[in-house]
Amino acid sequence: MAVRYSFILIPDPSFLRLIHTSRQILCNQFGCWTAEMFMIHVPLINFFQSTPEEIESNKGLINQIVSDVTNKNLVLVPTGITKQTAETSDLYINCTYPNGDSPFEGIRGRLIEELKIEHFDNKERVLQIPVLENFQGSNTVFEEALEMATDLFDNFGLDTPFDVKSLNLVKYHSRTASEEWEREKWCSDISWDILESFKLG
Repeated sequence: MAVRYSFILIPDPSFLRLIHTSRQILCNQFGCWTAEMFMIHVPLINFFQSTPEEIESNKGLINQIVSDVTNKNLVLVPTGITKQTAETSDLYINCTYPNGDSPFEGIRGRLIEELKIEHFDNKERVLQIPVLENFQGSNTVFEEALEMATDLFDNFGLDTPFDVKSLNLVKYHSRTASEEWEREKWCSDISWDILESFKLG
């Protein structure tokens, strides 16, 4: 069994209601059951390696990093639907911080440095909400999914700014993936436990 850990941001409940309904429409329409069962979240640091002992010993440090955030205006603004790469058939909602330097960048930078997290992918620096993942189908069907996702974003209130209420520490498990954490394997059986929730703002 392969294990990874992630830090994720959790939107406020009113926005969760909007995004949950939209994502359910997409995933049901295009058969992406794995994406539909995932919790709604904004990955901050995704799928890093650690040990249970390191995680337990670092909880106090994580709490201190979160407590040091003095900016109480922890808001993200959805800006539109995007594909992450040309190689994957995934759709995301890009999010930006509305005013000045993002406090989320500061939290992420300290977590990476002080917890000594390795192999962080710079592509992950853009804050995004996954809405359609692990899609298996033709290009024409994916283009239809993109069109539907864009329509939902434009007409279903998904451009509404939302508060970020907490930072969650999550442990992911996969019985089929190896320690290389191959996406084509873990996407079929991934499960998770929320180890800790750190309040923001």
